[in-house]
Amino acid sequence: MKRRVLVSLAVLAAAYMFLMVDGSALETLAFTPSSEGLRGSSLVPPALSQASVSHGEESGSSRLAVESWSPPERIISATADCAHPALAVDRADGALHLVWEEAAAEGNRIAYARRDALGWQPEALPAPQGDSPAIALDAEGRAHIAYIQAISGELQVYHRVRSAEGWSLPTRVSLGSGQCADPDIAIAPGGEIDLAWATSLGMIKQLYRARSTDNGASWGLVEPLLYDASYVYGYAPSLAAAPDGGLWLAYQGEPGPTGTVAADIYALRWSEGRWLSPTNVSNGPTGQFARGAQIACDSRGRAHLVWETEAPDGRLFIQYALYANGVWSAPLRLSPPTESATGPCLAVGADDTVYVAWIAGRALSFRRRTSNGLWSALERIATDQAGLRGVSLAADGGAVYAVWSARGPSGLRELFFSRRSPPSTPTPMDTPTPSPTFTLEPTATPTPTVPLVETPTATPTATETLTPTATVTSTASPSETPPLSPTPTYTVILLPRAFIPVALRPGGEASPEGNRETPTPAQARLQALPAWAWSQSVENLSSSGADSRQAALAVAPNGTAYAVWQEWDERYRRWMLYYSVRAGGNWSAPSPFFAGEQPDLAVGPDGRVHLVYANEMFGNYEIYYSTWLGDRWAASKNVSNTKEGVSSQPAIACDAGGLPVVVWSDTTGGQAYIYFAYQNNGAWQTYWVSSSYGGSAPDLALGKNGRLWLSWQAKEGDYYDVFALFGDGRSWNREAVNVSDSASADSLAPRLAGDRSWGAFLVWQEVRSSSAIYYADTLEGIDWWSEP
Repeated sequence: MKRRVLVSLAVLAAAYMFLMVDGSALETLAFTPSSEGLRGSSLVPPALSQASVSHGEESGSSRLAVESWSPPERIISATADCAHPALAVDRADGALHLVWEEAAAEGNRIAYARRDALGWQPEALPAPQGDSPAIALDAEGRAHIAYIQAISGELQVYHRVRSAEGWSLPTRVSLGSGQCADPDIAIAPGGEIDLAWATSLGMIKQLYRARSTDNGASWGLVEPLLYDASYVYGYAPSLAAAPDGGLWLAYQGEPGPTGTVAADIYALRWSEGRWLSPTNVSNGPTGQFARGAQIACDSRGRAHLVWETEAPDGRLFIQYALYANGVWSAPLRLSPPTESATGPCLAVGADDTVYVAWIAGRALSFRRRTSNGLWSALERIATDQAGLRGVSLAADGGAVYAVWSARGPSGLRELFFSRRSPPSTPTPMDTPTPSPTFTLEPTATPTPTVPLVETPTATPTATETLTPTATVTSTASPSETPPLSPTPTYTVILLPRAFIPVALRPGGEASPEGNRETPTPAQARLQALPAWAWSQSVENLSSSGADSRQAALAVAPNGTAYAVWQEWDERYRRWMLYYSVRAGGNWSAPSPFFAGEQPDLAVGPDGRVHLVYANEMFGNYEIYYSTWLGDRWAASKNVSNTKEGVSSQPAIACDAGGLPVVVWSDTTGGQAYIYFAYQNNGAWQTYWVSSSYGGSAPDLALGKNGRLWLSWQAKEGDYYDVFALFGDGRSWNREAVNVSDSASADSLAPRLAGDRSWGAFLVWQEVRSSSAIYYADTLEGIDWWSEP
């Protein structure tokens, strides 16, 4: 049963206008209306404020034209069964090159066709015997194919190339005895041609690799894959050339002589003349099988990998992983749970858009991932296709092409083709179509902060990472806010930092609303505070004529309270940090101390006050750290120091030993992940959480048993979910838990609060018919949750 407590935003906003007399945490709702400073929101993508926008699709200041796949087109009138199509596109002239195998009485044969402005043009190959073809184009537009051919009862790997003079004769590449299978081909930017295949050695399949530097005329390197004096055993290798001249190879694991390798998907890289150790990318549980790997590289050197997974109960689904910053991401499920998915294929466009297609019964399903990490909603390339097999994709200039094998009217397996055109030029709109929203009046409360992103153009794009998004406007007067860029306005969903005292009545019971379920009655969590109540007056801490927002509050063990917020400096057109200290019942006058944004505070058990914030003082947003010295703040230190990406949304907490741990969202490498840092002998050590792919809006809290809890939001499927894991601040559980796990709504803006006796509590917002705050019961003493 779900254990949820629902509190309306109106109640939360009203409660946040007061201070708690016992010094509990207070946060202010704020949003940044300016085009200066921190812009865009990974907490609330602009699309979420429009009910008409499909989850997973891009949205912005223009209405995107509806993109669709062309009706399936039969490529040739088949006289024999056609299977295993392999497609490539020449980005110089847009021509498509297709190879496949055809059944014949004398054995399978390789067939080829080319498509240009005149349509598909079949072209006969001399000595066409063979099967299992793979294709790649070199820089001159020549088509190279690798395939299997039976010679004297042995299956061997062959290569041939198509030039202006026609097709070359077959060249045998594989050496020695053994049955070869599953060849693949890749061509490096320097023109080197690489082939990979599996060779059966008795009951074992071993992977081989060959390289040619003279356009396939000779093969000077033919050898088994070897890393650290260990051979690589597996099935169905997939090759991808990296832009730096390196090479990626993915494959399905084979136990080998030692019998220690699982039926998982592995990937390894050729770099600087040697193979590095394989990584188990799928890494599924016992009884789960992964197969059918397809790998590709984008222009930035990132590797993209898809495969098919069979669960222990027989369910089939498609998974994806990304290699960036030296680490593979945790697998992401692409296919919906309602369909059985198999046979994935992969293509990467010139703009680094990733395209994935797979077979779902009698339909072909499709999704795409833009270069900023946003996955589209599910599309259908074709439906009602009997006997679907072997889909292949190619991409060029925003267009993507698909070829597949299916039963035709004659009952033979035929090849079909469809094209997805690039989007037409968007039609500008002054304002997005209005939809029901759940914001509070700006005059009643401050409004939420739009976290850090730079905006290079005036066209916003909804993303799940810290990429350019729309600038949010406010109703404040021009004298109070910096000038706005000429971008469309969006209605913003308010996302407060929610804490448990706000979600409970003074007696500790829940505040139910509507027909929502409430937790099983339990001991009141605020029972230790019988005199708990809100103060009767509101104190204005900033007392400023400029915009003050993004407040952070922390209370020391002796009751001293510390508040930090950001305030706009019109003269220098930047955000400044201000602070005030409450001791003896009075707040000190506000004082500026650093240029910065998005502050967060924590107090250690020794009473030491820790501060983190974001700033771009050296041209790139980084995370900075400081401590309170009793009368001033210490000189700040760069904690993130990532230099390349945008570092934002910092949060800080102290670990079980009282030492500070900092987390934030970072786009280093082009994709958002959650990073963390801790001190080691006074120096900050920075790492990233490998299971936080696409993560943003992190928060941190210490609970019972010395566990430090970390939460964030990320988009694993069609909706945003809230994820959490625990660790000690130096290492974390390997896998994150989907705490919200909502199949029909976005779960956003997670916030954690912790107590060494009570445990850790997690709250977030779910965007439903009425915006609401939910919380998960105490997280301590358990490793996994199934329902919040």
